[in-house]
Amino acid sequence: MKKTVLLLIISLTVILSGCSENNNSTSSIYITKDKSLEIAKKYERNQDVKWETKFEEDKEIEINNKNEKYTVWVVTANYPAGNKMLIYLNAINGQEIVMTEEEANIRTD
Repeated sequence: MKKTVLLLIISLTVILSGCSENNNSTSSIYITKDKSLEIAKKYERNQDVKWETKFEEDKEIEINNKNEKYTVWVVTANYPAGNKMLIYLNAINGQEIVMTEEEANIRTD
């Protein structure tokens, strides 16, 4: 009985800490760079888009006038005209946190 309880405690500790056999550059509890890109591409099917991904820990994001920190994948779609779409994905579950667009800077000097 004591061995069973001890084994259960060890198993729960390993599960809750997110331990696994393979260690990537980001912890195994986070979705991969490829997965974040796959999720983001569902929002844009344009073949001319150039994609960038960036992993950020403790990224402060304002939602409904409240700042919160998240660990995110920031996936950027760069369009030929210079404008961008940025998708912030929760790095743990892949859910979209926020999506923004930036217009190209056009100088008329």
